[in-house]
Amino acid sequence: MTESLLRLVDVATSGELLDGVHSYADTMFNVSQLARISAESTGMLARHPELRSDVNRIREFFYSVERRRGYVWISGD
Repeated sequence: MTESLLRLVDVATSGELLDGVHSYADTMFNVSQLARISAESTGMLARHPELRSDVNRIREFFYSVERRRGYVWISGD
């Protein structure tokens, strides 16, 4: 999971929520932000079709969090 997320963070462009994830800071996403990231991942997939499995993995994980009305906390190093 971590590697898939890191690959998507690497290709996120300015204005996309994953572009705001930094390796030395903590980041938290709520349910509405997770839905936005899932939508933004369509653009990432169009730009980087080789990341299809990463996009699918992250979408599945985020959807499972959304169903439970939870949060995703990314802990920086």
